[in-house]
Amino acid sequence: MKRLHYSWIICLVCVLLLLCNSGMPANILPVYLPFLEDAGYSGTQSSALVTVRCFAGVIGMLAVTKFYQKISLRLGLTLCCALVGGAFMLMSTAASYPVYVVGAAMLGLSYGMGAIIPVSLLISNWFVRRKATAISICTAGTGVSAMLLPPLITLIAEKTSLQAAFCATGALAFLVVLLATLVIRNRPEQLGLKPYGAEEALEDEKKGRVYTNRCDLPRGMYWAFLVAMVLFGGASMASYSHYAVHFTSGGHSKAAAALCCSLQGGVLVVSKCLYGMIVDRIGGRKTSLVFMSLLTLGCAACSLSPGRSVFMYLGAVLMGIGFPPASVGITVWAGEFSSEERYAGVLRSFQMAYTLGGMFMSSLPGWIYDTTGSYAGAYVLFTGILALFTAVVMWVYACAGRQQRIAP
Repeated sequence: MKRLHYSWIICLVCVLLLLCNSGMPANILPVYLPFLEDAGYSGTQSSALVTVRCFAGVIGMLAVTKFYQKISLRLGLTLCCALVGGAFMLMSTAASYPVYVVGAAMLGLSYGMGAIIPVSLLISNWFVRRKATAISICTAGTGVSAMLLPPLITLIAEKTSLQAAFCATGALAFLVVLLATLVIRNRPEQLGLKPYGAEEALEDEKKGRVYTNRCDLPRGMYWAFLVAMVLFGGASMASYSHYAVHFTSGGHSKAAAALCCSLQGGVLVVSKCLYGMIVDRIGGRKTSLVFMSLLTLGCAACSLSPGRSVFMYLGAVLMGIGFPPASVGITVWAGEFSSEERYAGVLRSFQMAYTLGGMFMSSLPGWIYDTTGSYAGAYVLFTGILALFTAVVMWVYACAGRQQRIAP
């Protein structure tokens, strides 16, 4: 039996790192907000914690390049994970609102400096082939956190106390710190190994077979893509975060809306893994077209969901299948639209543009609802934005003259 390459062990630990550094700040912090409101804090105060986390995340992304120029990927990722654990432990001791604000800021910094950007760099060190597959498996950690942890946290908080739930969440993060410290290495050479696929790539190079053709985009095209990425981030993040309220305001029960959200989350975990495998098989251009088209169709179906259950479920499934470009796709585009030397900077810029779009457009669906009495108009707008972004991605691929990477 062929021995499992250590690169895949690195990949599995990165799943847990993203579960902590990305999944916990993005998916777990909101779970605690209703409990804080029950404790006497206002809805504005609880919502403000999410805003603090978002702004701290942007600051972390601004600092991520210099941060990892000073310290290694292994140390930086584990420090960010420890920051998550410390944030939840701090919240478990909170006796006043400012303590929660500090904890939310700590979670945001971890999200900005310890999530997909350094994990993508680490995977690039360990994989020559199957990079997209590895990164897609890593990002499944955020989906796992969204599916498994909220019920457990809610159970602990209801059966024991909110402080116990905070402590349990922090303890989980520190367990990941311990595991990552023992397993993660910055480069395979530190263990006397070669990156996964290095020998095959060398053999193919001798035969004259080309798998990648990386190049920097022209300046104008690069900035056009960044602007499009802002719109893409706004449309995808706002549409995702308003599923439940859109469905319930459209006449569907809370139970049906919750089922759709769970269905979408489960489909998304599988779809993320498949996305990377398909990219490695047929290349980023064709894969982007297929998944972005499904995402656009899913958003269109959601816009028709008020009073129509079939469109509600269809939209949830299609958007679950098509959503991976909003996570894995950003790393794929950064890799194919940049030289190796500029990859880290381009990935940071793409990720920041996406995040800023989500921040700027997060309140737009609520404004449309207050104005029209329905969220359907927001989903019509998001459908148009997603269709436009799909066209922009295809245009950039065509102009850049990408050669598709086809893995055997």
